[in-house]
Amino acid sequence: GKLVDDDIDDDDIDDDGGDDGDTGCFSSALNYKNYGLIIIDESHKFRNSQTSMYKALDELIAQIGANTGVYPLIGLLSATPQNNRPADIQNQLYLFERNHSDCTLKKAKGGNLENYFSTINRQYAALIAMPKDENGNPIELIPEERHRRHEELKALSLSVRKCVLEDILVRRTRTDIIKYYPESGLKFPQISGPHMLEYKMDDELAELFAKTMDIIATQLWNEDGGNDCLRYYRYRAIEFLVDPNIKQLYKGGNIDPDRFSKQLARIMQMNLVKRIESSFTAFKSSL
Repeated sequence: GKLVDDDIDDDDIDDDGGDDGDTGCFSSALNYKNYGLIIIDESHKFRNSQTSMYKALDELIAQIGANTGVYPLIGLLSATPQNNRPADIQNQLYLFERNHSDCTLKKAKGGNLENYFSTINRQYAALIAMPKDENGNPIELIPEERHRRHEELKALSLSVRKCVLEDILVRRTRTDIIKYYPESGLKFPQISGPHMLEYKMDDELAELFAKTMDIIATQLWNEDGGNDCLRYYRYRAIEFLVDPNIKQLYKGGNIDPDRFSKQLARIMQMNLVKRIESSFTAFKSSL
């Protein structure tokens, strides 16, 4: 048994919520001054251009440009600027590359970021899409196809790095700071290990483990797997509400009730798998 891809992408269940992530607002209204420099810490919170926070910041930058004739300098600070999608990078770039069709990043189709990312995003969507049968059920990819897609995704990532990030990104790891900036006086804790601790299961226990994984890590939405599979219905209750008016009460942002319930079920499925891989005691506690 293993976790398999289905119609809910892992990106959608990231802690930032995928399509509907970071829907919060600023704690207070932005101060509309003609700033010359804006530093954005945790800039990955602006991966989604449809959120209230993104729109408020984008409007502030545009207003400064309109008032002064010059856009402010923008500095983005993040340890995780990209979750999965190339659009994560694109949306953050647009905060300072205001002319999307003729910007300073000439290696990206002559500076046409809109055109460049349109192609990249289309290719990315095609590569992560799961094929489906005539009934709409996901079909698991054969190993050769998985490998092909993996290699093409790596190529897309390399393109973004070469055409965009190399010209604008300054990366500083702990190793960089220790090696190149010893005078900074920054100290980092020494981390030892990891130390391998192997354990072996006898044939009976190995069979039980495999059967358990088949039960808890099945494709959630494929009802043809039999009655022995855990479907996580407890976490999908709103998916089965009969009255559409009541069901709509659970709609929020860009996520409808069905999608929301499936995301929650997927999170619980991943949690159970991680728990059983951690220890049988942890798994029993979760159950």
